[in-house]
Amino acid sequence: MRARTAAIALSAASMLLLAGCSGGSDAYCETLREQPAGNYVFNPYIGWGSGPAEVDSRLAAMDAVGEPPSDIADEWEAWRAHLTAISEAETAGETPTELIAAASSGEAADAGTALSEHYVDACL
Repeated sequence: MRARTAAIALSAASMLLLAGCSGGSDAYCETLREQPAGNYVFNPYIGWGSGPAEVDSRLAAMDAVGEPPSDIADEWEAWRAHLTAISEAETAGETPTELIAAASSGEAADAGTALSEHYVDACL
């Protein structure tokens, strides 16, 4: 009877450990899932007259996470800086065409792609 109880306990512990390894249940994933912009926060920002509210919702999603996972911290900061620059330009009434284009190539694009891939791998 003890062997059966131990086997059941070991099996349950293994299942919990595997669930934790999927990354789907950590605070980062849960927080992004709960945010209105969480599903598209790392997609390139197109603009098209949506104004600062849309990019600000992405920044709010990132702020809600707080500290990102350490393996994407550099990309997180690069993407946040990119979105912040767009938000500041739009708030000032400017059209940040060059900033928006930067999401298609260069550091911003690399950061957005890495963050999107991490989100899919860790959270979905």
